[in-house]
Amino acid sequence: MARHYKNVAENTFVTLAEQRGWQVSKKGWPDFFCINDKGKPVAVEVKRQSATTGSRQSLRASQIHRMAWLTSLGAEVYTFVQGNATGENSLIPFNEEDEWAHYESQTTKSFTKKHKARNI
Repeated sequence: MARHYKNVAENTFVTLAEQRGWQVSKKGWPDFFCINDKGKPVAVEVKRQSATTGSRQSLRASQIHRMAWLTSLGAEVYTFVQGNATGENSLIPFNEEDEWAHYESQTTKSFTKKHKARNI
């Protein structure tokens, strides 16, 4: 069953696409699709970097799955990290193993913070 969107045209499209047997999702797609100077697709997810910790926002699990799939299709896939107070920006090539490690470390930190807050 399709998710219902506020936009009527999107709902109509999703219904027709599913009737064709297509899997339809807006979840997990990178923020930008670009074409490089060689005419190849490039996908970029934009994340901020914390000014206090220096750590960037983690990709969501759905984003890691989608970016791994795009990589397997031959797309160049990156995470753009907006710099902190130093103004340094980074364009990081997607590496699935590194992203899962980062995701797990951020998820563990988040879980620990929430859990500690409940026990106070």
